[in-house]
Formats: sequence, structure tokens, C-alpha cells
Amino acid sequence: MTPAERRSDRIRQRRAARSAKKPARRVAARKQHTPLPAVVVRGGMPGVSATTTRRKVRRRIDLPLRNGAELSVAGIPLITPGWRLLSAALSILLALSLLWLWNAAAYRVDTVELIGAERVTPADVLTLIPLRGTPVFAVDVRMLRAQVQAAFPELASPQIHIGFPARVRIQAVERQPVLVWIQDGRTTWVDMQGIGFPPRGEAPDLIEVHAETAPPLGESPLPGQVLPSDVVAACLQVGRLAPQGAPLVFSREHGLGWQDPLGWQVYFGMHLDDITEKLRTYAALVQYLQTNDIHPVFVSLEYSRAPYYRLAP
Repeated sequence: MTPAERRSDRIRQRRAARSAKKPARRVAARKQHTPLPAVVVRGGMPGVSATTTRRKVRRRIDLPLRNGAELSVAGIPLITPGWRLLSAALSILLALSLLWLWNAAAYRVDTVELIGAERVTPADVLTLIPLRGTPVFAVDVRMLRAQVQAAFPELASPQIHIGFPARVRIQAVERQPVLVWIQDGRTTWVDMQGIGFPPRGEAPDLIEVHAETAPPLGESPLPGQVLPSDVVAACLQVGRLAPQGAPLVFSREHGLGWQDPLGWQVYFGMHLDDITEKLRTYAALVQYLQTNDIHPVFVSLEYSRAPYYRLAP
């Protein structure tokens, strides 16, 4: 081999060695290169896209051991619930609370407190109004007031008060009866305003009226009214004049009177302004009937100057 050929071989070997070292240097340079932080673009620069990188933080806990060593364990991941999950949890909690309140025995009505009544009792209220066992927050005050007025017309102006845990208080003014109105086999107590209600309890010294028909009430009667107030006043006036123990009688045609112990019915009409004169006339008529042994079944003094009687057919 000539010196020229040996020289050319050495040149080629050096070039090959250089070529083999260049890739290794490039790889080492890439490994040693520290990546630059991501560029954050705060403005809206056209043509530039903003990239963000998130690094997942791994939590760990170092537990010391007796021999001086430490044990590293993975930490519990931190949970950050969103507002939707929190709203759902609150909704479920509220629904469960309402369900518990609805079914809780402590909030169900078991009795009522009745103020201002003597003859009507709480047991009467619970018998006629389906209130027992109802959740207290489900009680409708307006509906309950209407039910009380319909079931107990003797309770005037009832006021309803609801309290927790299961308190229902009814405050009203109890009407006082002054008449016992008997018509078509039905007995009704009546107060001074003519409001009728069923007998309940005891009420002594009431005037008893047996009626063939009911008097007209007028154009605008009160709720629960069965008699005009002037008819009630006339009944009380005639009742004080009637013989002891004689029940009163009423007829729309003949007015008020009583069942006389002598065996007939006597009527004085509805206009009682001249009742004193009518009573004097009636006393004279009774004396005439007894003197002449006359036994009528009907006597009318509706007009004091024109009394008349009717015999049995």
C-alpha cells in the first residue's frame, strides 16, 4: 500500500469517528436541556395560542417508625365538591327533614284547646271535624274556621291559632239560648239575634215555643239565623205573660199565643204594643166562657176590639 492510500484511509476513519460522536452529543444536549416555562398570553394576540400545563400533585405522609426510619404512604386525595353537588346534598337533606316532620307523631294534632265555650267541648270539635292525626303545619286556618262555623253555629266569631309542636287553639264567644223553638218534631235553641243551633248541654229556664210554621226572615238574614230578632223579642214578652208552665205557640197566620191550661190555644198576633188591653179583653172573655160553660178550641185576640173563638167541629 502506498503512503497516499494509507493517508486516505486514516482520513476516512477520522471522519467516521466524528460522525458517530455527533448524534451522542445531540442526545446528551437534549437530556441536559431544561424546558422553558409555558408562555402565558394575557392579551388576545392573533396567531398565538396560549397553553397551560397542570402538574398533578401527589400527596404523601411520612410516618416515623420506632427504629428511626420513616414510612411513606400515599395521602388521601383532597376532594373539592362543586356547587351542584352541594345543592343536591342540601335538597336531599331538606326532603328527608320534611318527610320526618310529616310523619313525626310529635307534630300531629291529638287534641284542641277551646276557649270561651262551656257547652261545646274539645271532644265535640274532634268528633265533627276530622282534625285528629293531621300534621300541624298542614292545618288550613281559613278552612278550619269555616268548618267550626258550619259545625258549631253557637260559637260566634271563632279565631284559630296554630302553634308548635301540635297546638290548635280555638277562641270564640258562645251564644246563649233564650228560646226553645220546636217545629216539625225538631228542637232548636235560639239566641237573641235569632241564630239557631242544636241543643247541647243544659240551659234551664228557656221559653218553649211550638210552631206550626217559621216566620219569614226578611231580605238579608244573618248566617245561621232561623228567626227575626223582633220575633224573638215578642216571644220573650209573651212568655213572661203566659201562665206558669204554659208553652207558647206560633202561627204565621195568627201570631203568638200560648196553650192555655183551660184547654184551648189563644193567639195575640204579632203586634204587641197593646198587649195590656188584649190581656184585659182576654180575661173578660175567659170569664164569659166559663160562666156559660163554653169550651172552645181556639181563641183569637189578634184584634183586641174584635176577639172571637172557635168551637170543636
